[in-house]
Amino acid sequence: MSDQPIWTFPNVLPIDRYLTIEDLIERSVTALRSTRPFALVRWGDGENRIMEEGQQARDNWQAFQHYGNHLTMTYYDLFRQAYLQGVAVADVLGMFPGDWWTCRVLHEQNISIQHAQLVYAWCNRHWNARREWADEVLGKPWRTILVGNRMAEYKKWLAARFPALCVEWFGPMRDWPDATTACDEIHARQPELVLASVGWYAPIIVHAAKAAGAVGIDYGHCPDYHMSDAMLPNTCCPRGPDGCAEHYKHGNFADCIPQEREIKL
Repeated sequence: MSDQPIWTFPNVLPIDRYLTIEDLIERSVTALRSTRPFALVRWGDGENRIMEEGQQARDNWQAFQHYGNHLTMTYYDLFRQAYLQGVAVADVLGMFPGDWWTCRVLHEQNISIQHAQLVYAWCNRHWNARREWADEVLGKPWRTILVGNRMAEYKKWLAARFPALCVEWFGPMRDWPDATTACDEIHARQPELVLASVGWYAPIIVHAAKAAGAVGIDYGHCPDYHMSDAMLPNTCCPRGPDGCAEHYKHGNFADCIPQEREIKL
């Protein structure tokens, strides 16, 4: 890490590069319907830390941890290579606009994001307020794989509320070997949808999903949100901006991004 002031790095995350939540839902659902591969990767504090501090930690620490993420450092070189490959093939990257920490990491690690479109990093909160997400992603019989440490519980939660969704396999994400297992399952099962709640392993899992012809979604903390009755999927308010606004009123959301327009599906 250089001593250069953080705000002097090039801002590669200008707001005019960003899709709306509506754009993201349209791209995701269109890809599912047309059986076209699609990959969403989200990037936040944990990703900044593992990229910025990981190489030094590899030589000094047994393991690297951040809010539930765990990586045994003997796997770091394999992890980093697979992580960067996943970022490189992502169709959309979820990042915070103008975030200087992320800009510094991208610059100093020589990571290009020019190939991808951008969306707000917390899109995984706000698609829940749009009825179209609940209806067209969770509410359809997509052959689905769930990856993450609470997916055994979440599979039951989904089955009770979205019985059409066809969950064919679920697995944990405790360390690098679980990532390779999940990628093998995705390759073997050829699902249509992969929901990955796996922290900094997301680019790896989403890359495997895209390579298998699926739609891979970096799902973040959605299982935690949903099972704690926070930021629930909109299953009761109508589609469109008015229904979204109504859902926000009683959805226990941390913040609100109003729906800008009708979603065209």
